[in-house]
Amino acid sequence: MLSFHLILPVVLVVVLLLPMSSSKRMTGRVFSAQSWLYTDRFCFYPAPVISETLETGSNGDADDNYGKILLKTTFPKNHKLKILFYWGSFSDWKTIYEAKHSELSCGEREELANFKVRLDQNSTTNPMLVPDDPSLQDTHHMAVTEHQFHAITPYYFFIVLSNCDTYNDMYPDSNDYMYSQGHIDATIDFLLTNGNTLDSKHFGADEMGIFGMTIGFFLMQIFVLIGFSLVRIALINRRKFHFTVKIFGWALVLQFMSLLMDLCYYSNYSTQGMADENLNIAAGIFSALAETVMVLLLISLAKGWTVVRRKISIAGRIKMALFATLYLMASLTVVVWRTMTKDSALQLYYFDSSAGWVYIGSRVTAFVWFLRCCRTTRKQFRKKLGFYTKFMFFFGTWFLLNPFIIVFCNYIGDWLRFKIVYCFMLITMMSGQIAMLLMYNPTHQYNKSFPFHAMTSAMMMNKGGQPR
Repeated sequence: MLSFHLILPVVLVVVLLLPMSSSKRMTGRVFSAQSWLYTDRFCFYPAPVISETLETGSNGDADDNYGKILLKTTFPKNHKLKILFYWGSFSDWKTIYEAKHSELSCGEREELANFKVRLDQNSTTNPMLVPDDPSLQDTHHMAVTEHQFHAITPYYFFIVLSNCDTYNDMYPDSNDYMYSQGHIDATIDFLLTNGNTLDSKHFGADEMGIFGMTIGFFLMQIFVLIGFSLVRIALINRRKFHFTVKIFGWALVLQFMSLLMDLCYYSNYSTQGMADENLNIAAGIFSALAETVMVLLLISLAKGWTVVRRKISIAGRIKMALFATLYLMASLTVVVWRTMTKDSALQLYYFDSSAGWVYIGSRVTAFVWFLRCCRTTRKQFRKKLGFYTKFMFFFGTWFLLNPFIIVFCNYIGDWLRFKIVYCFMLITMMSGQIAMLLMYNPTHQYNKSFPFHAMTSAMMMNKGGQPR
């Protein structure tokens, strides 16, 4: 088995080679041959005012609880650029986004927008300013506009840049709308916020609370690691520090690294609205490794290793190595998908894809194999019937919790799915780790038979009964 001290450098090298930068604060140059271009989405949380409109926030006395939109756009003077806002359900948006150009032209998509900001027209709410860059002052406009959001329910806002020029402006008496389409070339700085607290300002309603959850689970993971250190010392003193305990330690450390990366990611995000995507990728990789090691440990114990068996057969070890590899690949598929191929215009979060179903399939397969191993061990070693009955029930449920939550979330509100799945996956991992820690604690009366009937030396004997 690969030693943990070799895993960390590999993960760090992979992460450093991946592209950086992700944010809900959209900045940078946008250039596209398309004339209708999706940029990003944001989910606003309900504000105190009961209204469902975008309202200008230039009066300067806006409530800090309101959702705010600050748009700064620099674009060529000969472009009739607009910023379009679509809001409502995810399914309504996908109908517009996925429509072919033969079904919806650029102009027709523009007409379906819930709110439009025309950037080429000077007004008090959308003043035309001189670009900051001196080299662009003769050829470009800079438009700055600010709005507030008030609604009674959370809404996804889908933000689109449009350069559909309406010829109808030249013929005001005509009802025929003809659109010419131009490319998009703009430098944007869009800031969208919810309220003014660290746990809400730069987070959408679908992410609100994630930062606090991460802090809480990170602190709990530290306490679990401290508990493991105490249990480790107790087992070493009793000469019962089996190899499965070491595997469990690796799972704890990997989960700690995952939470540490998530904490750094969301900490930067909460203060700046921008964060290094590499931290999020590293968190996903460490989480996949931690879960794979935990699953491998449970399968090993289900087969009776260090409980009733000194070792697993060669064929069994080969099967376990192959399954662990496939399970890790399935978990990493989700990380790769959300990094390389995800389209936030079509998928709500990383399990809302074919990669999510691959993960669910691997988890259910692990559950089936786990039950089979437990039943086989129970039949062959009746003395452990009581322990394996409880072990099979608790950790069988543990295997199925994640798939159940992911499928269940398909039937709840769009904006709730990501944070519920994120929270419950952390709860699932934490509960499994705590249960395993309690079982390995040799000072508890209720676990006399697991797995402390055998000394470490007994697990290291060869067939002749001599130490290896």
